[in-house]
Amino acid sequence: MPVSPSLSDTSTLLPLSSPEPDSPAIFSNAPTKGRGKPQLRSYKLRRFPLRGIAVIIGPLLVLACYALIWRLVQLRRDTVDKLKYGLPNENWIHYAWFVVGVFGLNFSKYGLLGLEASMLHDRRWQAKNTMALLMHCENFWSGPGGWLKCGKLLLWRRTNPVGRLWYTLAVLSCLPFIALPLSGLTVELVDGYVKLDNNTSAPPLMGIGHTWKNFNRRPEGGTGGDSFWKTGFPPTVPGIGIAYTAPQVQRDSIPYLHSVPNVLPSNISESNPDLFLVPQSDVPVSGKTWGLLIGCNCSIVRSFSEFTILNRRPSFKIKPHKDSELYDDDYGGEAIRFFDNPEEGGTSNMFAHAELGFQPPGIYGLNAFYLRSSDFRRPSVLEYALWQGFIGQDYNLAEKLPFNKSIDFPMADAPSPYLQGENGFFYFNEKFYEVKNDSDVSEGGGSKTALMPTPSPGSHSPQHMAAPIGVRCIRHSMLGQAEVDWHGTFRSFNETPFPEDSSNHESGEQFAFGSISDSIAGKFSELLTSTNSPAVLRFALGTYFPSYIQAETLYRSIMLAHAWDALRLMYDNSYTFESAHPYENVTGSRPSKIIGPGSVLPIYPGILLILWAFGCVVLGLVYGFRRRWSETLDGYSMFRFGADFADEIRSEPDFVSTRGFEDCQALRRFPGLIGDSWPEMDVGHISLVRRRNWAGKEKRYH
Repeated sequence: MPVSPSLSDTSTLLPLSSPEPDSPAIFSNAPTKGRGKPQLRSYKLRRFPLRGIAVIIGPLLVLACYALIWRLVQLRRDTVDKLKYGLPNENWIHYAWFVVGVFGLNFSKYGLLGLEASMLHDRRWQAKNTMALLMHCENFWSGPGGWLKCGKLLLWRRTNPVGRLWYTLAVLSCLPFIALPLSGLTVELVDGYVKLDNNTSAPPLMGIGHTWKNFNRRPEGGTGGDSFWKTGFPPTVPGIGIAYTAPQVQRDSIPYLHSVPNVLPSNISESNPDLFLVPQSDVPVSGKTWGLLIGCNCSIVRSFSEFTILNRRPSFKIKPHKDSELYDDDYGGEAIRFFDNPEEGGTSNMFAHAELGFQPPGIYGLNAFYLRSSDFRRPSVLEYALWQGFIGQDYNLAEKLPFNKSIDFPMADAPSPYLQGENGFFYFNEKFYEVKNDSDVSEGGGSKTALMPTPSPGSHSPQHMAAPIGVRCIRHSMLGQAEVDWHGTFRSFNETPFPEDSSNHESGEQFAFGSISDSIAGKFSELLTSTNSPAVLRFALGTYFPSYIQAETLYRSIMLAHAWDALRLMYDNSYTFESAHPYENVTGSRPSKIIGPGSVLPIYPGILLILWAFGCVVLGLVYGFRRRWSETLDGYSMFRFGADFADEIRSEPDFVSTRGFEDCQALRRFPGLIGDSWPEMDVGHISLVRRRNWAGKEKRYH
């Protein structure tokens, strides 16, 4: 490139008239005979739109891809233990992210190199000297090598070798440098399911559980639901194990619906929405299906007046041929069963008297008791009251084994089978056990009959009587069809006609949900084992309870009995697919790898990527499409700039040193602005200039 001409030369240059834009024009001395000057070509500054587009599109593409992944991760962050659903081939989104990230980062760097050249023209971003300009060479601002080099100069030499442009480009390069590795920790591939489409070939769906056609077809000998209840085995829905709820139910707020397979409720702190139990496959399904809709809400009774059946026990009649049961036909067949511990001839350290009042839930398919089905219009009630007392045993067992006499939720205003005298002893209360005799009532006499005889004088009386406890439940159920979806929700439930019973092929019509009185009646020790509470000890002298049965234990045991009754009705307590049937009219799914949350919250790399994209887009729009002398600050440009200062470089001994340029102090005395070294001339010259000699974008240069 020619060096700057002298003033005598430039003063004689004359421009040609109106050269075409962006096309070379020839400037020369006026041609005269016998004398000639070399012709000088001039050019307008060029635009490089591709780099401007790259610095805008690259970060936006990366940010858009990350936003999609962020959305998927956020949707599944609250489903850590639940079923996860995704899009087909979602694993490729995960793999594509790293490809997009790498290419987007390179697009950004490609565009930032162009921005650098454009911004070095601007007086607000100019390099303060040649050393600062050389720090822009080799893209020191784009990687750890340049950052460390700048940091070393700042810390060791106490000098700032760069300007604001270098720091701006370094920050924009550092943001994705940190964000991209972090983004890999925000997401991982997890096991999930994707919906099957019509073109997907898959084996037919199989389901376990009763359908409308075989609801009355039951295995021989029953299914032993009370056996599962006694052992304390959790009432888990079989198969994939989804108990469906209504759309308004917030499943995330219900602990037993957090994970699959779902476990039916039993804890006192849990809400109990209506549950729709349907045949279960080994994968999630959606579509219209038939099933059993159940509802069971139990509560601990704090006052005896809350009972609606047991508080009317004196008006009930003894059932003929069944001395342990009372009935009242005036209230839809309500009944009360009572039982004691220890049973006759048995020995125990705890006296207990329990009364179980209930309305029969009905029978599916018959106009039995009071309804064709037990539905929401008239739910059935179950009430359980328990009185307990401590009885000392021989061999001083009470001294060797502790007995907890506390009660968690006592029931107030209840009568008692034993009354405490002034001497501190407890005496049998005959009035507590009085009821009407059926024959006397029928004859109009209305005489009273005791439920149990007065204990003999030699029998043990309680040494301590606990406050009574009680639980009351309201149950309902219906059989029908509803739409179910992947997220455990059912909609548009419609009750269906009951299955017809054929005496030749079926097992008889089924008792409705809530028929548990036979399962829990008189089973005091099972109340403890069903809830995995400390069990009753057995000795040669009899049984030894470690404590009184608590109200919460009674609540949980009754809820578990209802849960196992529901599983018996719908699934026969079966957990295998050996007797599975084709599952029709629903859409299945298949296991697949989908995107799930990782160990780092996506917001942290997200903020870094947003700042990076925002900075690149703003600078790209402002500076990416401006005219400049070169596409980038490359070696060719620095060679031309150096040629303009050849004489000055020769006179500086620092330039011949073998040390790095950062040790050449002469570079601090050379200018750093890339501007017009001939500002007064019609045709300028791009070189390193002092401040205020910036290059006009419409001027021609050579």
